[in-house]
Amino acid sequence: MGPKETRPTRLDLAWKAMDPNQFGIHEFIRWADKVGTKPMMAINLGTRGLSEAKDLVEYCNHPEGSTLSDL
Repeated sequence: MGPKETRPTRLDLAWKAMDPNQFGIHEFIRWADKVGTKPMMAINLGTRGLSEAKDLVEYCNHPEGSTLSDL
């Protein structure tokens, strides 16, 4: 989440590889707009947990005023 230059490299638990984290939500939404489709997002609870799911919902949907929504 947040600007590309501040995103940490992280372990992709499903693929067991390092993810440079450079194609995120913002890039996905821009791509969906460009190709004329509406995005449908899902949470993989097998590799992340409820806390990450809650954070994603807040980041994407809360208008402003929280740490995640202000990113």
